[in-house]
Amino acid sequence: MVSPCKVLMKPIKVPEPFDLQKSTNSENKNHDEKEKHSTCRDDEKQNKVIFDLTKSKSYVQKHSTCKNDEKENVEEIIDLDNSKSYEETDKDVDDEVYNGGLNGLVLAECSGIQCNRNGARTLMPHQWLDDEVVNIYTSYLNASSGSDSVYVTTYFSGKLGNYHRDFALSGKRPTQKEMWIPVYAPHIRVCKKIFIPIHDTNHWYLFVVRIDNETGEYWDSLGNSATRRSNCKNILKVLDIYFGHMVTKTKKFEDFPVFKPPNCPRQEGTDDCGLQTIKNMMHYGLEWWHEFNSEQIRKELTLMLIRNQTVRGAG
Repeated sequence: MVSPCKVLMKPIKVPEPFDLQKSTNSENKNHDEKEKHSTCRDDEKQNKVIFDLTKSKSYVQKHSTCKNDEKENVEEIIDLDNSKSYEETDKDVDDEVYNGGLNGLVLAECSGIQCNRNGARTLMPHQWLDDEVVNIYTSYLNASSGSDSVYVTTYFSGKLGNYHRDFALSGKRPTQKEMWIPVYAPHIRVCKKIFIPIHDTNHWYLFVVRIDNETGEYWDSLGNSATRRSNCKNILKVLDIYFGHMVTKTKKFEDFPVFKPPNCPRQEGTDDCGLQTIKNMMHYGLEWWHEFNSEQIRKELTLMLIRNQTVRGAG
């Protein structure tokens, strides 16, 4: 449905502009011109992290990439071998991800969605989950799913949830571009389910819009909530405004009954709502929550995050 995930994960680097002036000189002069505008910078190091899943050892290679200064370009190869079990890689995750170096380094990227080391660290025990982690999983699930399901980012769900407030403040309807409609319209037009992760103040929950049976399910690990149910009803009204005319159904989105599934799992800790939101997306249609172990799930999600793996349910 969307472009595949990148197995090679690296930080964003904006290339230096090249000199595009025409030249009638020889090929050697053109070569010299390219070297003049190389991506080496005189005032900072270029840092790159690559997760090499085939190497048997972790190692660091250092090499100079610019003759004009003494600074080195550092390439860090982190071994998280796919052949190892989750238990065997516990120390690798602790050493290389949770306790690693530069905070802002991008550890995972998929279809333009990124998660850096700071975001990944919120998967450590007893941490509130960051939206970067939730969003990279929506991107992974989109890349691995068929056309029947769409997983939206928290940026889009925030636009949907804040629509009425923004409309009241500005006095005008947000444009389709402002609402990210062109990004999702081709997929929502043909899908059967829309998965919408929502962050409400200090709590994560999942809203699933079932176009196939014309219902809305809110998977809330804190139990029934009139406020969160109302939020979901408001999102349905916004879906009517932007997508109602392009989706085949027998009733308006806002007429879909909204309910919490009776088998929705309850969270035991105070900081696992984000974990449950991701797992409910990944394993929709399966009762995945038996023998729930927060620390183990956090470690598994960290490994899947950096390995570009997703495990999808029966939904």
